[in-house]
Amino acid sequence: MMGMPGTVSVLSSRVAALLLVLVTIPGFGETPLSVEHVLRLEPNIEAGKARFETCSHCHGVDGWGAYSGAYPQIAGQHASVVIKQIIDISNGHRENPEMLLVAQELSAQGPQVLADLAAYIESLKMNPDPGVGVADDEELGSASTTYRDVCSACHGENGEGNADKVIPLLQGQNFEYLLRQLKRIQSGLRKNSNPKMRELIRQMPEEQLVLLATYISRLEPPASKLAPYD
Repeated sequence: MMGMPGTVSVLSSRVAALLLVLVTIPGFGETPLSVEHVLRLEPNIEAGKARFETCSHCHGVDGWGAYSGAYPQIAGQHASVVIKQIIDISNGHRENPEMLLVAQELSAQGPQVLADLAAYIESLKMNPDPGVGVADDEELGSASTTYRDVCSACHGENGEGNADKVIPLLQGQNFEYLLRQLKRIQSGLRKNSNPKMRELIRQMPEEQLVLLATYISRLEPPASKLAPYD
């Protein structure tokens, strides 16, 4: 018992030394990245434009993505949604091997970089001629009912999303990308999707998913968000 005070002193010294080492590690003790944290910052759109060069290699210089569905249109997307997806991909909450290293690099550069980039992406004018699915009027009528019953409560009657609730804008998105994401959500491969959404489409046959994606691809953004036709 006589040796305990000295032992405690030694242990305290070692703990203090360990803490000193930890707090000198970059990032230790910093507030974890979150959408709320990033959105509190004042964005610099010009700085975001410079950062966007990295994104343009896949999403295109206009942010319109690819008709093939390999890359989504990100132009005009809510800044809050852009920030969430980058953070989710960087920490493994959303699996996206093609974007993983880019998302991790952007996240490592700090919240201001994400704020700038997301604001610039949101400011981009959208493709006035996105890829749409093919269906007749009767099929589209059926799909519109499905959309209203399944999707509109969160994504809005016209696919406008909700920036405050970090719900994606669906308007103007390419058909093939929409269909691919619906399938990934249904199968559970897209891990950061809303569990409620997965449950709502879990039993849908593929042909119904195709019609739903077709209908959504035809939801038009307001004219103010569209780039002019060439």
